[in-house]
Amino acid sequence: MARNDTEADLGEVRHEINLASLETYLSTGFPNDFTAPFVLKQFGFGQSNPSYQIKDAKGRKYVLRKKPPGQLVSKTAHAVDREFHMLRALKKHTSVPVPRVICLCQEEKIIGTDFYIMDFVEGRIFHEPSMPVLDAKSRTECWQSALQTLATLHKVDPLAIELPSYFTKRMESHYERQLKSLSQVAQAQAEVTDIETGEKVGPIPGFEKAISWMKKNIPAPRVAIVHGDYKIDNLIFHPTENRVVAILDWELCTIGHPAADLGNILSPYAWPEPILGEGVGFLDTKKPLPAGLPTLEEQLAYYAKIAGWDPRPVWPFAIVSAHFRLSVIAHGIKARVARKQASSPNAATFAGLVPVLAGFTINEIAKTESGKSKL
Repeated sequence: MARNDTEADLGEVRHEINLASLETYLSTGFPNDFTAPFVLKQFGFGQSNPSYQIKDAKGRKYVLRKKPPGQLVSKTAHAVDREFHMLRALKKHTSVPVPRVICLCQEEKIIGTDFYIMDFVEGRIFHEPSMPVLDAKSRTECWQSALQTLATLHKVDPLAIELPSYFTKRMESHYERQLKSLSQVAQAQAEVTDIETGEKVGPIPGFEKAISWMKKNIPAPRVAIVHGDYKIDNLIFHPTENRVVAILDWELCTIGHPAADLGNILSPYAWPEPILGEGVGFLDTKKPLPAGLPTLEEQLAYYAKIAGWDPRPVWPFAIVSAHFRLSVIAHGIKARVARKQASSPNAATFAGLVPVLAGFTINEIAKTESGKSKL
């Protein structure tokens, strides 16, 4: 299998857990799924909740997702229980491709934090949305599958899949809720002190301007299940076929406006390449798009056709909101780096992107105000 398979990011365990306790808990509580002893490795790419591969004595593979250790800046940003309940509901009631979940453990005495276990899914993960290892035809097909999968998710009735009530009690004020929660989180993150230097993380550049603009331009409500971090590298594609077989990293899932997911996955079209890394951004007036990669206009039109609603009128808000949210996420990584809680070896690099992403937010607002962001 190519280097972009789902085991390519596995490495040594960076955040130690009590393996003996975990083996006892799983092999006695779920004997049909787990046989001790286990081999444990940690995934390297995730930025929030530490993720591990468990390989049991029979060679069966699973994934453990847990909260980071220590005192957390946000009580809601690492909600593994939220992930578990959404995955279980989607697997039971829909055709949305997600891993099977096995258990949720909220007994901190087992490994120190809440965690859940799901099946390990074989396949390909593309860390660059340009998918440079693919030919033109495969690139087109993989992107189409990503949008088809998103449209399938957005068509699910949130009230019909037995979600916990905290998902469905407030469904129509998504962007208002998001702005309030992101503001609170960003303010808390800004006050975090680096345990080595004693310096505060500090505020996100342009934060107040971004908040003010978004409050004035919130689109009319539309209700769907929102993944919350829908992007190419949170999708697993079939090992040989150009289709999505699993959506990962559901910790930010909610009920809200589907434009939020669309703004997230299509945000690379607003990123100059290679500011965020080679093959990550598509905004370069001097270079054509990679062969087979649809234009932004084609992507939005394709989604509109298969999803049953047209996102283009709300696109300017969606892309501003997506960039703002990403700047808050990078800001959170910066806070975890300051507290030595970061789960990824690349965390410091992502933390350094706060001013870049904040700049994208302000630039998109400026383009919208000047009328240049219209499709």
